[in-house]
Amino acid sequence: MARTSKDTKSHNAAIIGGMPLMVNAPWMTQERYAEHTGLSKEAIRLRLDKGVIARYQPVEGGTIFVNVLAEMKKALEAAPY
Repeated sequence: MARTSKDTKSHNAAIIGGMPLMVNAPWMTQERYAEHTGLSKEAIRLRLDKGVIARYQPVEGGTIFVNVLAEMKKALEAAPY
């Protein structure tokens, strides 16, 4: 389970699996995540709809964001090839 806190530089810090990680925000818009990953906005939307990408929706019927911390956790826990 990840826990978050604020550091003195106004970035979010998370401890995942004993490893501290720094992120600008624990979630981001679908458009911004598409820019960071190089995937299309449509690919991000479809993966969120299918549950492949972790989502965060603070208000029912509101904007759906990508849960960046959950995605980082999945990447850290993935089996090596």
